[in-house]
Amino acid sequence: MASSTKDVAVDDGVLKVLGEWRVSPPPGSVPTTELRLSYFDLALLGIQVKYIVFFDFPGSTQDFRDVHFPRLRRSLSLALSLFYPLAGRAVPSQGSPNYPGGDHLILYSDGDFVSLTLAESRADFASLVGNQAKEAKAFHPLVPPLPHVITSSVHSTEAEKGRGTPLIAFRVTVFPGSGVSIGFTFNHVVTDGIGCAHFVKSWAAISNAGGGDVSAVKDLPVVDRAVLGDLEPLKRALMENEQRLVASLPESEEEQNQKQQLPGPHSMVVRATFVLKRAHMETLRSKMGPGISSFSVICAFVWACLAKSRPVLSCGPRDQTLYFWLPANYRRRLRPPVPGTYFGNISPVSAVVEASRDELTREAGVAYAAQLIQAAIRRVDEGELEGLPSVGRRLMEVIGSKPRDRRLSVAGTPFFRAYDTDFGWGNPRKIEFSSMEETDSVSLSDSRDEAGGVEIGLGGSEEEVTRFTSFFEEGLKGLCNVSKL
Repeated sequence: MASSTKDVAVDDGVLKVLGEWRVSPPPGSVPTTELRLSYFDLALLGIQVKYIVFFDFPGSTQDFRDVHFPRLRRSLSLALSLFYPLAGRAVPSQGSPNYPGGDHLILYSDGDFVSLTLAESRADFASLVGNQAKEAKAFHPLVPPLPHVITSSVHSTEAEKGRGTPLIAFRVTVFPGSGVSIGFTFNHVVTDGIGCAHFVKSWAAISNAGGGDVSAVKDLPVVDRAVLGDLEPLKRALMENEQRLVASLPESEEEQNQKQQLPGPHSMVVRATFVLKRAHMETLRSKMGPGISSFSVICAFVWACLAKSRPVLSCGPRDQTLYFWLPANYRRRLRPPVPGTYFGNISPVSAVVEASRDELTREAGVAYAAQLIQAAIRRVDEGELEGLPSVGRRLMEVIGSKPRDRRLSVAGTPFFRAYDTDFGWGNPRKIEFSSMEETDSVSLSDSRDEAGGVEIGLGGSEEEVTRFTSFFEEGLKGLCNVSKL
């Protein structure tokens, strides 16, 4: 069960932390378990994902703390009994390391816990849940800190070696009279976005049903990595790619990033949300030719708009190559298929699509990009895992040598149905991928307001987001023949 620590009154002028709780699965519900990790898990060991879900809540902080928060804690405890790796710790494996960063496993012991904080904010809730551009740092207090996994024994203390590193933390923030947000930071080594969405929906279902038992969860997670089969040959090939990259890097990642046109210290980093309505997508799709999926159309449109919005000085000559990489869910692509409820990482980058800036910014640039992306998806569908080593080599080359402003990837998917998540206060008002501006990604989710619509999250400098807004609106008006968005 959840146990409370003493209240912590931390007030930074906007956010006041009211208390911190340690939440464990119910005692005895999960035995001590060592979970060996797949290569797809270990490759993401150092990556953290930050995510915020906003809900309307007209009550007071005291009302939420007295009535709603206890149910939220109980339901989290029960959800963790099903998704127990989240409550475990990443610990170094005792075997000989066969991964560049060192092998780790997830160890769960009875009594392991996650951190859950309750806070109150005086920030403008209406502004935070709006689609307009707003300063990215306004979201940072709404997600909790989480220690990074230390992959080198040289830099870890004896306590860290013995206890391991927590893998997820939660922060619930009340905006009195307006709303509530649930923010969490998790280590990507535990699972991919599909698994994360499964956990959040399961937690919400338990909470919405009263927080008394797990019967509201209809699809139980599968955590055993053995369902992936024998990935050892693939693992060796992919590891060789990483070792080759590490050996070829002439400078540190920090030095590379300083040269890669990241926003400078005087450039405000903002984030904004752009909506593609269902009618817009249907019109765009009709102009792309046969056999083009909605996902390919969305990605192509965003890629073309970004190619136009990033300054020529940054991107260089118009014939300079830009890169877009696609993750793919391999649960149904493996033979035999992996259960759809598999809780782990099996959505690797499966294709690196390349096009010149000139090709993407032409009048037919969106259609051209959509054809390239769809062709890449077809190759993935036909090739199972065989093509991953060559894709991995190309990905490592691009990451190691190309500036971030020439690269693009996507996080999330509209198929998560993230807005169909109800903890007991109704569906979310807004969803934010808070870590997005730290990467070269845009986020995709379903639309709050319309079935079949899509929300696109973008972070970057204020100038870049302003330009993207202009090209996004102009593109829709031109391609969809609409006068008002």
